[in-house]
Amino acid sequence: MSTHKREKSTLDTIPRKDGYYMPSEFEPQRATWLGWPSNPGTFRLGPAQLAIATVARTISQYQTVQIVAPSSTWLKATEYFKNDENIFVCEVESNDGWLRDIAPTFLIKKNKNKGMGKGQERDLRALGWKFNGWGKPKEIKHDLDALVALKISNFLSTQFYKNFMDSFIETIKLISISDAEFQKRFTSNVEVLNNLYSSGQSVQVVAGHFFNWEFANWGAAKYGKYPFIGVYMPLTNPHFNKLVLKMRERYGSIMIPATQFKTQFHKYSTQGHYAMALAADQNPGNPLSAYWISFFGKLTPFVKGPEKGAKLNNTAQVFAYFHSTKRGHYHLEYEVMTTSPNYFKDGQLTALYVRILEEKIKQNPANYLWSHKRWKYEYDPKQHAPLLVD
Repeated sequence: MSTHKREKSTLDTIPRKDGYYMPSEFEPQRATWLGWPSNPGTFRLGPAQLAIATVARTISQYQTVQIVAPSSTWLKATEYFKNDENIFVCEVESNDGWLRDIAPTFLIKKNKNKGMGKGQERDLRALGWKFNGWGKPKEIKHDLDALVALKISNFLSTQFYKNFMDSFIETIKLISISDAEFQKRFTSNVEVLNNLYSSGQSVQVVAGHFFNWEFANWGAAKYGKYPFIGVYMPLTNPHFNKLVLKMRERYGSIMIPATQFKTQFHKYSTQGHYAMALAADQNPGNPLSAYWISFFGKLTPFVKGPEKGAKLNNTAQVFAYFHSTKRGHYHLEYEVMTTSPNYFKDGQLTALYVRILEEKIKQNPANYLWSHKRWKYEYDPKQHAPLLVD
C-alpha cells in the first residue's frame, strides 16, 4: 500500500503539463471510495446497502474503505460499520451516490529520485468533472452530485486541516504578540480603504470564512483610517469570550455582538463615517428571509442584511480577501465592489458578492472554512422561488 503526499490545490494549470497521470488499476492504492445507497428512486435500499456493505468489508481486509453517505442515512451507515476498523463513513450530500460518475479522479505524479514501489511517496491531485446528470441536466436532479468531487477533495486536503489548526494556534499567539512582530507578518492594500475614507463615504466590508480572520480584523483596525466595526457571535464560555474580545479590540476594533446589533449599531453609525466588517456567507437564521443564489452549482440561501444595510446607509461595498503568504504571514486584499449600492436591483448586490466569493474559493479551496455547513438548507421551489436571484 502506498502513501501519498497531498499538495495545495492548483486550479489554473493542466495536470499533464505538471507531470500528473491517471494510474492504472493495478498500481498500489491507499483507499477505495464507495457511495452508500440512499435514494429509493434509484435503489432497493435494503438489498443495495447489504451488497455495498459486503463489498466494503471484503475490500477493507486489504485497504481502507471510505463510505460517502448523505445526512439522511449517515447515522445509519455509521452504526452499520461501527465495528469495522478499516471502514470510515463521511457525510457528503448527494442526489444519487454513484461515485464512479461524480467522485474526483485521482491523479499521481512520480517524485523525482524515488521509486514507485510499496511505501514510496507520491504527489496526489484530485480532478473534478463537471457532472451534468448524464447529459440531461434539466431532467435529472444533480445539483448535489455536482459538488461531490469538490467536497471529497477538500475532505482529503491536509492543507485545509493545517490551515484550520494554524488559525487556532495563531489566534492564541496573538494574545501576546508584539506590535513589531505583527507588523512583519501582515500586509494589505489598505490604500483602497483609505481612499474611500477621503471621499467621505462609509464602507461595508464583506468577506467569507477565510483563514485567518483575526489577522484581518487587526490589520483593518490598525492600518485603516476608519473607525472599524466588527460584528461577532459571542462564545458560549464567558471567560474565553472575554479573553478573545479583549484580543480583538487591541487596535481599536469596535466589536458588536450579533445578538445586540440592532440596539448598538446606531450609536456608532450616527457618530461619523465608519467601516463595518461582515461575514456575509453566514447561514441565515430563516431561509424564508434570504436571497437564494447559485453557489458552486447549488441554490443556497444568503442573508439579506448586508445588502439592505448598504442600501439604507449608502455605504461603499468592499470585498475583503485574506490568505496566508507563508506560515504565520497574511495578506489582506481589498476590492471595491461598488460605491453606489442603490444602483443594484434587490438581490443583485448579494449575487455579485457570491460570484466574487466563489472565485476566491476556487483560487485556494483549502483557505475556506468548509466545516461551517454552508449547504445546510435545501431549496424548495414552492417556498423559495420568490426569493431566487438569477
